[in-house]
Amino acid sequence: MKTVILSAFPQETQFIKDALFELQEYKSDKFTWYKGKFYTKDLLLVEIDGNTDIGALIELLSAQTEIGMIISIGLGRPLNDKLRSGDVLITDLPVGSCEKAIDLFLGQTEDINEIPLRIFVGQIQYEYLANQEDDVLACLDKEGSKVIETLKEQRMPALLLRVITPNGDENDLEIENRLRIAQKLLMLLKKSVELTS
Repeated sequence: MKTVILSAFPQETQFIKDALFELQEYKSDKFTWYKGKFYTKDLLLVEIDGNTDIGALIELLSAQTEIGMIISIGLGRPLNDKLRSGDVLITDLPVGSCEKAIDLFLGQTEDINEIPLRIFVGQIQYEYLANQEDDVLACLDKEGSKVIETLKEQRMPALLLRVITPNGDENDLEIENRLRIAQKLLMLLKKSVELTS
């Protein structure tokens, strides 16, 4: 079973692509995706945006291989002041389906000389709720409803990661910070794929 990474964070997409061995590019009428060895495990990588038909994409990939887990990486705008730029919010769908991967992200170890990457479990939403609670860690997904709703419908294990920026834009992050976040996420993704594949 293969892990599929859907990435709407261009810097992370490039880092993952550079880390893939035996990289192969595939194209269909609608999609371009990459297949390669992510360290020792097979991985499929797709760069997505708000216009990507996630349902059709997953259907296409599922017809070619058995998918064990989907990891969705993107950007999010904070819904309260508890989250700051550069934080990472994670959750899974269905709830509890990626518990080991979440524990791995939360249990990251940091080099004493490095700025720690703040990772929290929280709510990743595509709209502001009428009864939004101010004390809940939450963000608005930059890509809107397509990714979240489709992954809910698919019912296969999905880990969602959103890097927090003030406006949900990668350019909100200073380039040095963006590179640091992408590099740290790459190492955690490697461990997560090893754990779950």
